[in-house]
Amino acid sequence: MSHITIAGLGPGSAGLRTVETARAISDASAIVLRTAIHPGIEDLIADGRVVSCDDIYESSHSFEAVYAQIAERVVSKADLGDVLYLTPGHPSYGERVTPLILELAEMRGHSWTILVSVSAFDAVAVALQIDLMAEEPQSIDATTLASALDQEPFAAGIVDLSPTRPILVTQVFNRDMASATKLTLNRLFPESHEVIVVKSAGLREQLIDRIPLHRLDRIDVDHLTSVWIPASDPLSSTQTVSSLLRIAARLRAPGGCPWDREQTSLSLLPPLLEEAYEVVEAIESGDAAHSSEELGDLLLHVVMQSQIAEEEGLFSINDVADHITTKLIRRHPHVFADVSAESSDDVLGVWQRIKAAERAGNDKPPRPDHPVDRYPQSMPVARRLHDLNGTHVQSGSNLSEHELGDQLFAATQSAIVAGYDPERLLLEAARRSIPSSNE
Repeated sequence: MSHITIAGLGPGSAGLRTVETARAISDASAIVLRTAIHPGIEDLIADGRVVSCDDIYESSHSFEAVYAQIAERVVSKADLGDVLYLTPGHPSYGERVTPLILELAEMRGHSWTILVSVSAFDAVAVALQIDLMAEEPQSIDATTLASALDQEPFAAGIVDLSPTRPILVTQVFNRDMASATKLTLNRLFPESHEVIVVKSAGLREQLIDRIPLHRLDRIDVDHLTSVWIPASDPLSSTQTVSSLLRIAARLRAPGGCPWDREQTSLSLLPPLLEEAYEVVEAIESGDAAHSSEELGDLLLHVVMQSQIAEEEGLFSINDVADHITTKLIRRHPHVFADVSAESSDDVLGVWQRIKAAERAGNDKPPRPDHPVDRYPQSMPVARRLHDLNGTHVQSGSNLSEHELGDQLFAATQSAIVAGYDPERLLLEAARRSIPSSNE
């Protein structure tokens, strides 16, 4: 069994190597260098113990293949004896080869040690004179942003960043990465938002440039480039659901809006239904901007209902998300598990079996026998009958659309004049006319 030592060379200056790393370099009999394209490693390039992995970058067509081959090279060296693997920066920050090496080392019975090193984050913090604990930044790799961009328009939720906390984007090593960073962050920040481009952090050639976000793909970048995006003010960060949650909570909090604070889960039901109908109308109109606006109004009701429930100790918006997310995963085993469903009919069959199992395994009341009663009680009876049409309701009238409308209006007016609720009369008639599942 051999031993693998994994160490980082720091952001680029030989002076940023730790004493422990310097000692490991001095004592090593075999060294694998991830890349020779890094400043401050002239002493290693000429060292006869060193093997670089730059040839792997030149021969492979994907980063995943590169990482796997580098890990294999390191562990293959360990099959012959102890080896030191050196990577730019920190071996546990942005170094995707490290976990692959550890996995292979365990499979082949080799021991390993990871040495603490100076990371790019440390160098950027010093360059920008910021306190990382106070700033609470987020960090993401530009290649992750590019990957998410490649999956559009199905990339929702892949990049989970908050505009109210600063973001450090690393590995902005070429124009494509800079463009992906700009396009992705445009969803969170306005184009005029100032970002800070840091090149060669921690080196004598260090450069810091403040530019608007829209110019990010028009400047020169290299493998030592990172981008710091300062946080936005919470009230100006209006493009995320988390901002809506924050604003709704503020409206309901002491000192918030008197009207919003007076509302209850029941008092908000009539406007909730109204907003749902307005969403339907907007979508049917084909007006995208109007649809977006109305969906926002409806989303506010979901948030407000959840906020009120949280105040009463019932549930929170996280519980709402948990319920629907768990349900979607459970009801789509053909997507998230190993169940096969090649057609819509197959999917419907899977769906119905899962729903039947859910009904049998929980404490919910049994499904009503009559089809018209299986819809929400607040749903208009005419809408329920419309959805049932073709299954239980027989058509074939020779009357025109206007004539049918006139008859329906006249019947409704007659019921109101006679002192009856038209909805109740229609529901009772539906129950009489449509057979239940027991009949």
